[in-house]
Amino acid sequence: MFKYLLLVALATFSIITPAKAQVAEPDGKARVTIVSPLSVVKLRDLDFGTVYLASGAAGGSVILDPTAPEGSELSVTGDLVSGNDGHTAKFAGSPERTKKIKIRVPKADIVLTRVGGTETLVARNFTLDGPDQRTVTGGTYFDFRVGATLDVPGGTTDGVYEGTFEVQVQYP
Repeated sequence: MFKYLLLVALATFSIITPAKAQVAEPDGKARVTIVSPLSVVKLRDLDFGTVYLASGAAGGSVILDPTAPEGSELSVTGDLVSGNDGHTAKFAGSPERTKKIKIRVPKADIVLTRVGGTETLVARNFTLDGPDQRTVTGGTYFDFRVGATLDVPGGTTDGVYEGTFEVQVQYP
């Protein structure tokens, strides 16, 4: 009997021995954005994120509000459900000396076309995170965010939709 208990105890002990440690080696990325005087660079694209539209639903709009705190600038209307992974566009610039600048965003609608297809959606009502005319300090950098509204009608074909828009900064 004692021999049998000893074998059971040894078998149990061998089951609970710790496994060998494993080493994970993920790669990291390094990134820098250089802003030269009298220039403007894109720091991040306008991204309406992932939205869900049920079959037969009427549709709605995705709104990116650049005046809202980052991370909470996305909202949806109508029958859309948001994946909450969208964000406003962000740009940066730098003047040579302290001066007033003027930021121009699109006044006209922008068409987004489905990748691999011909279907389109319309982005409209481009807005800034503040006034379009600002006084900026020379030798420093400034940034600004741009938002818009995307209309998604019922029956929209699944897929990724892309389009481009232009932002101008005038350094008079």
